[in-house]
Amino acid sequence: DIVAGIPATNEAYAWDTASYASTMLGIWKITSELEPMATAQSRVFFAVRNYPVYFYVNDTGQVGDVFTSASGSSTNYGFFANSPADSVQRILDLWDIEPGDTIYIDTGFYSNTASIVLGGFDAGSTNVLEGPVIIQGSTNITGGGTVLDRMGGPVGIAVTNAGVVELRNLIIRGAQVGVDMGGSRQCSIKWVFVEGGTTGFRLIGSDYTVLQNCLAKGARSEGVYALASGLVW
Repeated sequence: DIVAGIPATNEAYAWDTASYASTMLGIWKITSELEPMATAQSRVFFAVRNYPVYFYVNDTGQVGDVFTSASGSSTNYGFFANSPADSVQRILDLWDIEPGDTIYIDTGFYSNTASIVLGGFDAGSTNVLEGPVIIQGSTNITGGGTVLDRMGGPVGIAVTNAGVVELRNLIIRGAQVGVDMGGSRQCSIKWVFVEGGTTGFRLIGSDYTVLQNCLAKGARSEGVYALASGLVW
């Protein structure tokens, strides 16, 4: 319980959340101490953010997993390692991603019928107390890594007008463009492998982009296409 003994006539209570853990699944519940059967509960979740939040994604298997302890599900909220969501898009659709947050995508194969898109509301921060938004794939390469299959679609991951985003340890297949960055400053792409397609990494108007230990294999046109973008190799 947060507090007790508050007269209803006060009509409000100022709650200092500083000592509470961060959660995306907060619920308000008010109960009368005189009439315990008189109770009410909020119908939607609210967030308490005192530090960055970690989200978890897994496919239907658990072989080689490093971040999660259960299979992913389309009904999970992705807030706990033992109940991961089944796709990055579900996390982006459900939650407001803030600076410092990390989405962990465990070892496995993910078929995506649409591009994974991070926009301006999913941006990170250069403030050291906040930090980048991180999309972190599996580091278990011998176990297959994190494979995102776009199934012949135009773009695997698009980062559009969203600065300070980091993509790490991902394998992208079946996309005409593996990673498409537009108008996004100070982003990092590390240990990302793009297989096939037309262009591995396309950067347009995206200054101070870092590419580190990346590979574009079998691209029909360019491994890296950069227009009005400053790169750090």
